[in-house]
Amino acid sequence: MINELSQLRIDQTETSAKITGSSGRILGVYSSSDQSNTKPSKEDSSTPPVAQWQGDQLVTVVQGSRGGKTTRMYSVSSDARQLNVTTRIENPRFSQPVTYQLVYDLAPAGGDASQ
Repeated sequence: MINELSQLRIDQTETSAKITGSSGRILGVYSSSDQSNTKPSKEDSSTPPVAQWQGDQLVTVVQGSRGGKTTRMYSVSSDARQLNVTTRIENPRFSQPVTYQLVYDLAPAGGDASQ
């Protein structure tokens, strides 16, 4: 899964955002209005994720079937050269929430980040 997160592609329309990993696997489809077109997350299939803009961050929340939830916040740096993804996992089995952050650099022109 870590390799899948090594490179992200985000396609956004007026009503949805799709996040694709380095292999082309769709990691998330988020809708801001119509949940009928969203697909459950592999992490938890109980509730389809929904995205909302909160200021300059795209925030997604996936409710777990056993009382937990995963919140992801996507934001772009002020110079627009980095994407920050902060993930917060809350689970009744954890003594406290787990938070981690991934930072992605802008790919060179042409989209090949391996150069």
